[in-house]
Amino acid sequence: MRNELIEQLTLDDLTGNAQDLAQTIGLDAFIRLVKIYGGTSNLYVPKAEELIKPVRDRLIRQEFNGVNIGRLARKWGLTDRYIREIVKEEKKKILAAPVSEQISLWE
Repeated sequence: MRNELIEQLTLDDLTGNAQDLAQTIGLDAFIRLVKIYGGTSNLYVPKAEELIKPVRDRLIRQEFNGVNIGRLARKWGLTDRYIREIVKEEKKKILAAPVSEQISLWE
């Protein structure tokens, strides 16, 4: 019976934050959210800044060329130290890669 009634829900039936949320994400998504998380207090909605960190870090790693830490720090508004932490693994790969102009003694 409850599921039948919730399917009859309209935006006009909602008030306050519930109505705002339903208007933002859509009534169908709101109903799914209520069915899964309704009545619980353990739903955390992260800030956009937290969600975009992996994207930002991936772009920084793609732009890193081994010597442009200061430029990346200025571009992204981060410290040199933080950029170094982000590109740590990329730097290891760059340092391990052979230099194209190097002559091998073993060839």
